[in-house]
Amino acid sequence: MARHTRRFTVRVFYATFGTAGACCLHNRWTLRRGAVAPPPNDPVDNGLHSRPAKLKQLTNLPLDVLVVGGGVIGLYTALDAAQRGLRVAVVDAGDFGSACSSSSPPLLPGAFPHVQRALRQRDLMWMRRAIEAWKARTVWLNVAPGLADGEVRTLIPSFHLLETTEIFTTAVITSLLSLFCGPWKMCRFVLGSQLEEEFAPMENSPKGAVVVQDVMLDGAGAAVALARTAEALGAVALNYASVTRIDAIESSFTKQNGPNFVVSVCDVSAPPGSCLSTDSQVRLHTRSIVNCTGSWADDVRRLLPNGASESSSDIIERHQLNSYFVLPRDAVSTGGSIMNWSPNHTRALLASSTAYSFSPVMMLPWFDRCVLLGPSVLPITKLRSRASSMFVNHESPSCETHVQTEGSDQLYQHKSGINSEKQAYVSDALRASGVEFDRERILSCISNVVPVVRSYPAGGQENTGILCEGYHISAGTQHRHVVHVYGGTICMARCIAEKAIDALLNSSETFGTDETKRLRPCRTKYLSLIGAQKSERAENGGACSPLERVRRLVSEQYAVRLVDIVARRTHVAYSSPAEALTALPAIAELMAAELGWAEERKHAELSEAYAFISSITAFS
Repeated sequence: MARHTRRFTVRVFYATFGTAGACCLHNRWTLRRGAVAPPPNDPVDNGLHSRPAKLKQLTNLPLDVLVVGGGVIGLYTALDAAQRGLRVAVVDAGDFGSACSSSSPPLLPGAFPHVQRALRQRDLMWMRRAIEAWKARTVWLNVAPGLADGEVRTLIPSFHLLETTEIFTTAVITSLLSLFCGPWKMCRFVLGSQLEEEFAPMENSPKGAVVVQDVMLDGAGAAVALARTAEALGAVALNYASVTRIDAIESSFTKQNGPNFVVSVCDVSAPPGSCLSTDSQVRLHTRSIVNCTGSWADDVRRLLPNGASESSSDIIERHQLNSYFVLPRDAVSTGGSIMNWSPNHTRALLASSTAYSFSPVMMLPWFDRCVLLGPSVLPITKLRSRASSMFVNHESPSCETHVQTEGSDQLYQHKSGINSEKQAYVSDALRASGVEFDRERILSCISNVVPVVRSYPAGGQENTGILCEGYHISAGTQHRHVVHVYGGTICMARCIAEKAIDALLNSSETFGTDETKRLRPCRTKYLSLIGAQKSERAENGGACSPLERVRRLVSEQYAVRLVDIVARRTHVAYSSPAEALTALPAIAELMAAELGWAEERKHAELSEAYAFISSITAFS
């Protein structure tokens, strides 16, 4: 009997092992780049790409879904809905990706931090997040190879023996996971003696380090590529379109599969001070709404029927302002030989030990041969409405954000964020790891407001899933026919968008079972993005006249204001503020010729751009 039991156990083991191996191989096969379909035809040259045509289309076309929020998550949500066959539009009160997508660090860290947290907290939920992060990063490399650089090397030093064992174990597990979630990314090990030779004297003697292969993604470019692809699939994408009113249609007047909301959208493409008419407001009809406005989710919630007193405080624990210094790459020195863990000079560094914190000060690669140093984190207790700031201030929230900080009764207006206290904090943390930088060569400061999602709803039971995922999707509970998306990262944007549309179809009471079955399944992880392929990026980056370059940025990349070109379509406002200030009049003349600006509008655009650069520079 024992012999038969042993044979049965062995067979079960082999069957389980074989099934698990087959599943891993199938998962890896589905993530191959060859499975990705070419991008759809780009409807740039048809008449629907102009703003007046889009506003008219919003009025005439009843929508299935209105996505409010034009960040990477909101745009991917609109793309997902359009790909499934829904009539969808996406609007944003500012530029696409202006709030967080374009100002967040471009590094996608992958599985390493999640595996490390799984080991430290002995929680396998973080291992699931690690696998999801690997898959999400592989999808970005597949669908947007022209925007993603997969050759970034991140050095993670260790200053304690126990921590060294932890990061070495994490590196081994991360390397093994990469075999089944994309191209093999092997972590390297560095001895402490080698670090002491290459770096300046450190506060503590390093015991060792690992070098992790990460990905760098252009968030602003990804937002534009997603908008273009969504429009190619039939969606309407409109930036600088502020939602000002949401009215519910009484159920007695609602036809089957008819609209449930009347939404007023105002065109705010002209900057304040231009004295242009702001009565270009349209009213559109939609069956459902997806709120992807990030930290400003409450702005949309209050516009909903019976939502004047509502708040997301039961889901969002707090907001925080993350600021990073922008410096030339050669302004950062290790005090020793060249850092040879990244031969192509695209490298990142977790400068402070992670023994006591999962949020160390970092040196991250950026654009235009610059690096980011930070973050400097500022807690926020009061966040100003973005909708109102679009008319009062001409800055997007990532550039000039009005917040109420802890320990202060005065309204704090964040401008450059470059002060002696923050410089000293970042400098001390870097110096402890043998890295120094020249404070006089700080070019600018880039900031973004990030919502911190509670690990469990206020007064409810703990939900480890929300804690691990870092985002929360609420469908049909607070409002019928409305889905709210809270939190999230650029890396997980496609996954979040897929879950948001799934929640809309299955949990929001908007779509019936039969109608849902007739829709196409989600295939966004196999859909290449327009303008995000290497050949397209090389073509756009080729030699062309300044007028042709501006024309492309306006007609193909949704540049509406002067600040869009200098801060998001390019990064010159951050990486070379002096050159940006010099070039502003010439760029304004080119945009005026392309868009037909009056002299008054051109002066307003210049004033806005000058104020923007002044707010982010160290020498303002």
